[in-house]
Amino acid sequence: MKTIRSFFFALAPILVLAACQETAEQRMQDADERVRKEQHDVEDAREKARQEYLDFKADAEEQIRENENEIAALREKSLATADAGKKERYAKRIAELEQKNADLKGKLNAYDYDRDNSGWEEFKKEFKKDMNDLETAIRDFFKDDAK
Repeated sequence: MKTIRSFFFALAPILVLAACQETAEQRMQDADERVRKEQHDVEDAREKARQEYLDFKADAEEQIRENENEIAALREKSLATADAGKKERYAKRIAELEQKNADLKGKLNAYDYDRDNSGWEEFKKEFKKDMNDLETAIRDFFKDDAK
């Protein structure tokens, strides 16, 4: 009986160590799996943010083209309907609108998302404000004359 008891006392620490080793290996595997998942999530988030930028850029380019068309229509309408005094003032305001639109186009093309994506939200906010200001100026082009 003493021999059996001694055997179990000798075997118990070995079994405990084996169980602890297995648990540590499992924890390492679980940690590795979590790290791989986190890396995948980060890559997905980066790709999603990049796609958001590309969509924003495509929409902005389309709006810039629409602005060009609207400014051209304003030019035609102002030349056709205005008297000589207003034509000069309209021409100056149209040139300002064209410059603002060209500035937006340059700003959009100059922004490099891959180089400076940390400033993306600020860039987007400022760009949208500038675009909205230009669209308002185009929409209200003849408003001053109505007063």
